[in-house]
Amino acid sequence: MITVHSIIEAMGGTRKAARSLDLPPSTVQSWKTKGRIPAGRVLEVERLSRISRSDIRPDLHPKDIAA
Repeated sequence: MITVHSIIEAMGGTRKAARSLDLPPSTVQSWKTKGRIPAGRVLEVERLSRISRSDIRPDLHPKDIAA
């Protein structure tokens, strides 16, 4: 399972992720604490981390299941 911590590390850590997202580091740190990236940031985080949205927020973006 991919964790918020590992997603942020893939983006270069808390400070680099915050800088890339134009947010204060405390905001990105709060995502790690809460264990969830906000829905409104999923696509941007996907683009920057190269981790699929279905791995970032499977509750919002379930993986397609081949029929």
